[in-house]
Amino acid sequence: MTPWSPGRLVNARVKQGVNQWNVNKCWDESGSWDAFYLRAWISQCIAERCQTELNSATHIDTNFLNGKEHQCVQDFVWENFQIDQHKPREVSATFSNINTRKDGRVDVTNDNYKSRMRRSERQTVIATTSTGREYNTRAYGVKGKKTTLGGFDRRVSDDIQSIRVVGRQDPANSERLADSLLLCVLQGKKTFQKSPFIRLFWFPNWKKFSPPPDSAASREDTVQKVLDSARLNTSQEEVVRKAQTNERILVVHGPPGTGKTTTIAAITRIWDLHDCPVWITAHSNVAVKNIALSLHKRQVDFKILVSKEFYEEWHEHMYAAVQDNLIRSDELPASGVAMERLIGNSCIILSTLGMLSNPALEQCGLFKLVPVERMIVDEASQIRIFEFLHLFELFQDVLEKVIFFGDPHQHMKTIFDLEHLNTSHRRFLLNTQYRMPVALGTFISSHVYGNELRSSHDDTSSNCVLFVNVPAPHGAESKLGSSWKNDGEIRTVVNLVKQYYHTKNFAVITPYDAQRGEIERALKAEGLPWENGVFNVDSFQGNERDYIIVSLVRTDMPGFLSHMNRINVMLTRCKKGLVVVANRDFLNTKGYNILVATFSRHWTRTHGHGAWADWREIAAGSVDAPGVPAPTPGLRRFAVSFQSASHGYRSTVSSKYESFTGGFDVSKLFPKRQETPTRPIGMPAASSSRRSTDFSDDYRQTTDWDIWDEDYDCEESWAESPEPFNSDFSFPPLVSSGQARPTTKAQRNVEDLETSFPTLRSTKAPPQQTSNRLHTHSLVGKTANAWNRPMPRSSQAPATSNNRAIKADSLHETEFRKPIKSDGPLATDHQLHPNPIRIRRHWWV
Repeated sequence: MTPWSPGRLVNARVKQGVNQWNVNKCWDESGSWDAFYLRAWISQCIAERCQTELNSATHIDTNFLNGKEHQCVQDFVWENFQIDQHKPREVSATFSNINTRKDGRVDVTNDNYKSRMRRSERQTVIATTSTGREYNTRAYGVKGKKTTLGGFDRRVSDDIQSIRVVGRQDPANSERLADSLLLCVLQGKKTFQKSPFIRLFWFPNWKKFSPPPDSAASREDTVQKVLDSARLNTSQEEVVRKAQTNERILVVHGPPGTGKTTTIAAITRIWDLHDCPVWITAHSNVAVKNIALSLHKRQVDFKILVSKEFYEEWHEHMYAAVQDNLIRSDELPASGVAMERLIGNSCIILSTLGMLSNPALEQCGLFKLVPVERMIVDEASQIRIFEFLHLFELFQDVLEKVIFFGDPHQHMKTIFDLEHLNTSHRRFLLNTQYRMPVALGTFISSHVYGNELRSSHDDTSSNCVLFVNVPAPHGAESKLGSSWKNDGEIRTVVNLVKQYYHTKNFAVITPYDAQRGEIERALKAEGLPWENGVFNVDSFQGNERDYIIVSLVRTDMPGFLSHMNRINVMLTRCKKGLVVVANRDFLNTKGYNILVATFSRHWTRTHGHGAWADWREIAAGSVDAPGVPAPTPGLRRFAVSFQSASHGYRSTVSSKYESFTGGFDVSKLFPKRQETPTRPIGMPAASSSRRSTDFSDDYRQTTDWDIWDEDYDCEESWAESPEPFNSDFSFPPLVSSGQARPTTKAQRNVEDLETSFPTLRSTKAPPQQTSNRLHTHSLVGKTANAWNRPMPRSSQAPATSNNRAIKADSLHETEFRKPIKSDGPLATDHQLHPNPIRIRRHWWV
């Protein structure tokens, strides 16, 4: 029986017609003193009118409990209170359609499963019109994606602009069972001492129960047959064999990609051949589905239980391969005979941990047909320890063995944190990962798993990771409700999908649900794949995709990013490639100590400048991404140090391109400048009072140019050398006045960028060029004599409105993007890597 809400109780026993939502709100606002006083007064009013029920109720008596049981109850209540305080009190609903029915009620089509409007006595729905007027109603029914709300006038329903849901959700079945167990323990009706698993978990020093018999352990031929067909590694085989013993609890540490699901399937197959009933559970439906697919491939007979609310219209596509094995919660028959027909010969049942608390399973006799004798818990690192308490009590008479699979380096405090359950005879480690490319797996092993994790993967290259910089002000965090979003990162993620991954098996992961919702809407608006493609990090644990795009969101404070376990989940979901969209300055300053910042520094140190790309490069499709070459292959990049070249020193070449460049001296490509000039070339005379050897921070700065030209004839137009050097110099326009819209993809991308971001466009015409032509043998030497000398950092970067040069003070690296030609020794003798040329310049005095 569902317990009544406070509002319903007041309406029935104290005063009819009372605003139930206002009453329930007093219990929701636990941090308010006014709400506290009102709760006390309302409770007194109810007690005065319920004397009969109070007199017949069993009173609480803690004399039944010893000290350790007192502590267990205290920890249980405190943990639930803390979790309840962090639940949102208000959620913005996303919807796509509103229809007014003949009976006056309104059907609203929800867009997002997590924020969908559900029927609840404790919540109210507030609809806001375009004029800002608010209308309060409630949800009366839910079917698939549609929620039925109380009636509105048709003119009002047609004008609804936003909907938000205020108040707490009704407690889930598992929460009700846990509360019921707690009350019975406090009343002395039940005890913790009868369950062997409760004693093992919370009272390890109490007298142990004798281990249960296990008939499967004696049939070595069956075990060996399954092991031979499963092709497991040594650590996986050790876990499978240990599962056949009479040890009640096993704790298996499985880092990402180590084959937890494969190991579970092998254990289950052995028990299935021995007709041993098995229940396989996990925290999420997705994790349960993954196990179902693994069992289906191995032709294991099983049934999977799914709630109607999760399945209907929302996630039907997830279960297409196992449709014949699926049982919806609303299809459970009322009689045991009908249930036996539905189950057939299956002795393996898959469900979420929450589904085990559904009273309908006991009512239909399923627990008698398939007793919960053996339980396998996958992704146990997502499950709080106290979530097992009521289940261990519920199945205390039949439960013999529990095996936990998970990763102690992911998410909250769990079973893996109980030291007395992580002894050598119970703890096992799956030590070989098969998911991530070797370079990524090696970093994760050394920085998270103490070098205990080995990698076995076909991809041993260093092209599996790319960081994309989205600096402020283009990308900055902003508050959205109780969550966070970053508009610049949203646009960059959309460009990544549009330019690179729309045909690939990809997923977008972000730590903030507001960002997830905004990315979904942006992808949908662009006509790009979005369904089942954008996830909050907590809902994606246990999943994997070929390519993962991570949006970090934060640019000021780390927030959730300081939780290494969450970052570990985000970085370890890819099978082929990972793209991290972030603010580079943030990772180098306020976010310096988080795991992803350590990863970015490690990747930059080992892979050079190619580890990072700019958001403009992604928008233009001019840089290679993991698994996908640049959509505009004519644009190339090559990393050298302009400072070393301009001073006549040996060039510093990125290690990524050393094999392509050999040991040539870039300085030979440029005329040498004076070693001690009276003032920086191109600087105003007012600056000449500085000592020429003073490398002041005022001038030693990095300035950037992005040249988005793909087809311009550089030899004829850029080889002129204006003398003396003019600080107003800028590169020639990509398209001159009167020309049609550019036809190449790169040119169109740039024009679209400049339309959206006019500050990226220069404002004055280039200077008059002279006939003093450079004669060098390099493509770089042919491009612009301006590169032979330092240009002053100026905030006035003049150019015409047609000029495609980016303002020098707005970027951080120089890009020269021209197709590599084969007419010079630089191109022919040294065989440059076919990537864009990137030149970094340092101004000096």
